[in-house]
Amino acid sequence: MELLELLLGPIWAMVVGFFWYSPSYGFGKPWMRMTGITVKSMEASQKGMSRIFGLTFVLNIALMYILKLFLGGNSDLLSNLITTFFFGVAFTLIPFTVNNLFVKKPFALSLLDGMYHIVVMLGMAVIIHVV
Repeated sequence: MELLELLLGPIWAMVVGFFWYSPSYGFGKPWMRMTGITVKSMEASQKGMSRIFGLTFVLNIALMYILKLFLGGNSDLLSNLITTFFFGVAFTLIPFTVNNLFVKKPFALSLLDGMYHIVVMLGMAVIIHVV
């Protein structure tokens, strides 16, 4: 696996996350409402954000590596995208839904968070194919 692949995947995830969860551009307002997070609580938690973003970057490197192993040497982009979509449904959307059922959160939250990760993984699959 190339270093460029490993770095582009987490960068893609951060860019998508910025827009996806932005209250101005994306789903930030409904996400905040469904999670119970307020602007005030977000402002109060800014202190540890560099650690959170750093760990997120490292975890997305791991995700990129695992996705590359899962996809194997298949060179067909469409097959990789279909496989990645179902990988995302199985390993993000379904577990998020199960967890949210137990904490009495709406399905819309599972869909919002799950689809973010599926979009990220689809982008990673494209990076794996192109790089």
